[in-house]
Amino acid sequence: NEIHLFRNTASAISFLQKPEVDPFLIISDINMPVLNGFQLRETISLDPQISFKRIPYLFFSTSPTYDVIINDPTSAMIQGVFKKPVKHAEWKETLSTIVRYWTLSMPENG
Repeated sequence: NEIHLFRNTASAISFLQKPEVDPFLIISDINMPVLNGFQLRETISLDPQISFKRIPYLFFSTSPTYDVIINDPTSAMIQGVFKKPVKHAEWKETLSTIVRYWTLSMPENG
């Protein structure tokens, strides 16, 4: 899978609206400028060009926002929340585990 990084939420939304784009999953920070991660997730879920793609949406964050996520009425649309790793090896292990999980739970021919 290709990895795409975006400097702002507008460019991410524009990319996701392209018909030929079919992401494996979205990993988002919670604290971002312009639209925060919750607002980005809501924008994606309300956009007909993107929402039909049913892309798993995961959060990484350094902030202690788990209570906010659990109590958020749209939290059912969030498939995971992870504490941002500090060390490179932790990032690698966490991302490897996430990709393996989603690969197993969403088989291509299933």
